[in-house]
Amino acid sequence: MFAQAGSTLEDVEETAIATDQSRPFRFEKITVDEIRTNITQLPNKKSPGPDGIPNELIKIACDIIVNKLAYLFNNFLTIGHFPTSWKRASTIIIQKSNKNDYSDPSAYRPIALLNTLSKLFKRILNNRIMYWAHKTGAIAEGHFGGR
Repeated sequence: MFAQAGSTLEDVEETAIATDQSRPFRFEKITVDEIRTNITQLPNKKSPGPDGIPNELIKIACDIIVNKLAYLFNNFLTIGHFPTSWKRASTIIIQKSNKNDYSDPSAYRPIALLNTLSKLFKRILNNRIMYWAHKTGAIAEGHFGGR
């Protein structure tokens, strides 16, 4: 069922990751424009997490909150803090599609609903890390996961 990769670690082929060590990764200040762009890209009609804030509300309030979010996000980067409340999720159970018997527990799956502002912050950080990783060659050419 599964491909054989090797019975021991010694059997696994060693691969080197070529990175540009002269350009270490640093989080620069998050800009208002960067936040605004990411807010406009938030998908509509997604269930909010424990904060109860839907993406549509963030989009509507963008001009009012974008400067405050920039201040907040940049302070989190400066002090190396991620709010505990943003680490919480609401787990709900949803039906899998095309199942004949919904009395069977395997016809359901859990999903975690995360806080909207947490997802926005992580999206910005992820975009920056991925940009740096591609630019410096930190991700191997044949790697496709998480892209």
